[in-house]
Formats: sequence, structure tokens, C-alpha cells
Amino acid sequence: MGLLFVEVLPRDATGGADVLQCRRCRVDAASVGAILSRDFQGRIGRTYLFNRVVNITLGPNENRNFRTGLHTVNDISCICCQEILGWRYVSYNDIFSSASNDHCLIF
Repeated sequence: MGLLFVEVLPRDATGGADVLQCRRCRVDAASVGAILSRDFQGRIGRTYLFNRVVNITLGPNENRNFRTGLHTVNDISCICCQEILGWRYVSYNDIFSSASNDHCLIF
């Protein structure tokens, strides 16, 4: 399998909750500073749009129907435990006016 490299994100001096982690194995997934939007709703609740996530693997491209139409996405999973963390938009129909195709939603 090979050696697994896990990126550790910097924390603030007070040790506050400024890093989101995998709920199963607690490996770092994203920084709170990387949140672009909190205005998304998934099937299981609130989701956040990030411009950078770490320690993930990508699933295959899938076409999914959302409220905003049909979009091509990849599931993103934790690199350590393979827990599904959210999805990454591969293509979409202009639902993000300022977003690029590498933005990810984490729930």
C-alpha cells in the first residue's frame, strides 16, 4: 500500500476549533478559514463550501440531481478511514458565480 502522508493544519494559539476533522478518525480535513459559504443544505443537514480540503481521496465522477439541477460530482473520503466527508463539484450549471471547479462541500 505505501506510506500514508497526512497533512496537519495549523491551529490558532488558543487551541480553538479552527480546523474541521473527520468525525470517525479525527484527521484534519479543512480549515475554518477556507470556508467560502455556509449557505448550503444537504440531505442530512447543513453543508459548507470550502476552497481547500486536505487528507482526502476522490471517488469516481457521478451525475447527481440537486435542487439547482444536474451536476457532476466526486465523493470525497477521508484518506485514513475512508469515511465519506462530502463531495467535490466537477462541473455545474453556474450555481457559484465566483467558484472554480475544485470547491468542495463537507457535511
